[in-house]
Amino acid sequence: PDKITMALNKAAYTAGDVIKVKVIPPEAGEALIMVEGDSPLWLKRLTIPSEGITVEIPVADNWQHHNLYISAVVLQAGDNKKSLTPKRSFGLVHLPLDRSAQQLAIEFEAPEKSLPNKKLPIKGNPFLL
Repeated sequence: PDKITMALNKAAYTAGDVIKVKVIPPEAGEALIMVEGDSPLWLKRLTIPSEGITVEIPVADNWQHHNLYISAVVLQAGDNKKSLTPKRSFGLVHLPLDRSAQQLAIEFEAPEKSLPNKKLPIKGNPFLL
């Protein structure tokens, strides 16, 4: 299968954002755009021109997985001149979520060197260790 070029408009997304993904197929055809993790989360079927299209996808609150991907499949009907079978193109891009609000500020003090099988004294917040 041929490759579909896909590009996201931001580095990471949060719930409520609208993803704008540019999808450029090798040829025009019927497309299925899908957000998937452990299961399909969102999908849209559309006709896509050869110059490509920007698809807008709303980020739902329940999309809290690290393994989210946007996939695209474009099919072109076969003909007697080029091929009898349909032509398929695929594209896949990772959907990164912004996790900066979930980062912890952890500080601790530890010796620069330690010995095996010895206690390692560490000073810091006991709730974070």
